[in-house]
Amino acid sequence: MDPLEAGRIVWLDAFTANVDRTVHSSNLMVWPTLGTVPPRLWLIDHGAALVFHHRWDGADPARVYDFRHHALGHCAPDVRAADAELAPRVTRELLHEVTAAVPDAWLAPGPGGATPDEVRRTYVDHLHARVEVSGAWLPTGFPSREEIADEEARRAARTRQGRPEWLKRVPDLHGRPAAEQDWSVHLG
Repeated sequence: MDPLEAGRIVWLDAFTANVDRTVHSSNLMVWPTLGTVPPRLWLIDHGAALVFHHRWDGADPARVYDFRHHALGHCAPDVRAADAELAPRVTRELLHEVTAAVPDAWLAPGPGGATPDEVRRTYVDHLHARVEVSGAWLPTGFPSREEIADEEARRAARTRQGRPEWLKRVPDLHGRPAAEQDWSVHLG
């Protein structure tokens, strides 16, 4: 993936506070087209986006989220170029248009009994303020694959530290092969 495309995706995730597109769960899908046209990348599972709407009272448009482990961090995402391209497109009018398409039933009751239109205004105000301060939350400084692997190894070592010997070989259920088993102890 080219750095600008990766930067656009990282920018979108940072803008919407989608903290769930990580090296452990990319939530990316490549739709195979069997050679008829180029495959298409789909961004899926946005259930962790817009986390700020769970606590509007503490929602800060300039809040920085930790994107060091973003699934596309290793692609050298050009988030600055993406910001220059995308931020001007996120206008108040666009946000009004998007929030108007959300059914009232999904927005009621809002914080403090707010009406659906008041909730829409809250989203518009917050997201517009967020895009205006994108320089404050723009993710940069992604670790390399090696740095991530080293960090994971240190985390695993800390987890194993102090465990009894029989618990130090628990299979890792995060997509890596299970620990080697010595079944001879059970065969007598």
